[in-house]
Amino acid sequence: MTAVADVLEQRARWHVEHAPWQKVLKRLPDLSIDVAIADPPYSEHVHTRVRQGASLPDTAEHHCRFARKAELGFDHITQAEMRAVARQWARLVRRWVLVFCDVESVHLWRAALQRAGLEPVRVGAWVKLGGTPQFSGDRPAVGFEAIVVAHRKGRKRWNGGGHPAVWSVPIEANRLGNRGARVHTAQKPEDLLVRLVELFSDPGEVVLDTHAGASTTGVAALRRGRRFLGIECQERYAATSRERLAAEEQGLTLAAARAGQLPMPFGAAS
Repeated sequence: MTAVADVLEQRARWHVEHAPWQKVLKRLPDLSIDVAIADPPYSEHVHTRVRQGASLPDTAEHHCRFARKAELGFDHITQAEMRAVARQWARLVRRWVLVFCDVESVHLWRAALQRAGLEPVRVGAWVKLGGTPQFSGDRPAVGFEAIVVAHRKGRKRWNGGGHPAVWSVPIEANRLGNRGARVHTAQKPEDLLVRLVELFSDPGEVVLDTHAGASTTGVAALRRGRRFLGIECQERYAATSRERLAAEEQGLTLAAARAGQLPMPFGAAS
């Protein structure tokens, strides 16, 4: 846990721990985290629906087609897991807790957070620009995903003034020849996470992601002068996270770093 302590004690800007979140969180001191922004697995309904359906074209010349989709690569979250991680957030986090979820699970997350002692204060919406249409045509397509916003009981402050909790941001996708931007099956867009980090945390604070995936939250945290602690149970994604955050520290994208591009010298013209 030395590397974790380095982040908490301001000796390091970031760390991604490859372990189950249960193992890591129980060893952290109370109120040692400023803000948590997490994207846990979604409900069983979402995981079942994703396994089969229509897929978008790879190029502009090909029509949309129906095909079996790839598995997400991880299990859906259970209500017991929701309650357990909510209890740890309530113990550890000083200020905001943001949880991405499918709309159908909002009431479950609100109940888990409230039961843990946190105060659910708003349900935000990520409007998914460019999201998958409803190919069957017999019902509306999913237009947004929910962000449950909670806080420790007491006085609250954020950096958004009167801004509504609605963020319209294009999805992260590899389409029309745009290859390589997406390195995780459930990856959120960088622009969205940058906005959330700016609004709900301050420079120098520690942002925790208990379900880090490819650490888009970490990229946003570093980009806005925060520290980042990520926890990821899958080894390949933990490795990708570390590679991606190391590239970010050099001012590079993951793709540029993998291609061998060198960081621009300080003071050079862009």
